Amino acid sequence: GHLLVAHLLRLPAAERAILSPAGGRVDFPGNPVETFASAQARLRILLAGRAAEIVAFGEPSSGAGHGPDSDLALATRLALQLELQWGMGDCGLLYAPLMDATHIPVWLHTKLRALLAEAQTDAIEHLRQNRAALDRIARALLAERDLDASAIAALLPPLPRPAPVAANENVILFPKHRAAAPCLTPGASA
Repeated sequence: GHLLVAHLLRLPAAERAILSPAGGRVDFPGNPVETFASAQARLRILLAGRAAEIVAFGEPSSGAGHGPDSDLALATRLALQLELQWGMGDCGLLYAPLMDATHIPVWLHTKLRALLAEAQTDAIEHLRQNRAALDRIARALLAERDLDASAIAALLPPLPRPAPVAANENVILFPKHRAAAPCLTPGASA
């Protein structure tokens, strides 16, 4: 799922994919700076393994959420960074230390769940629309267990050319912020 969703979102190609009895790993090139758009894309990629399980088997396994370094944990941290550290969430310009799940205010919990649910839904839709490619990649990983960049590229479907962007078209880099967001105001829990 990760390989295919990253490809469909036109992100840099994976360098390697490994499947072992303990789980899988996909190595993507590093991205030292995130934009709102790249972070949203990365949320979809992180949840694409879970989405692939839903598409293929009808339900997810515990694999995507197994431990603090799991895809679900990484996606949750990324969503928290968007909201609390990078000035890209509903709170606008704000930096606050990340918190553990037991201290997340209700409004933020709701926001994170919405971000993650939207990302997973988008990943599922991409994978359903490209089910043949998903199955082809899964078969190759099961057979080979270790795919390099050229093997991965050979499995991915061709992409249509992107539509040109008009020179005068406005591009929104991050969402408009709601003035009513409670952010981290003491006592704000709704």
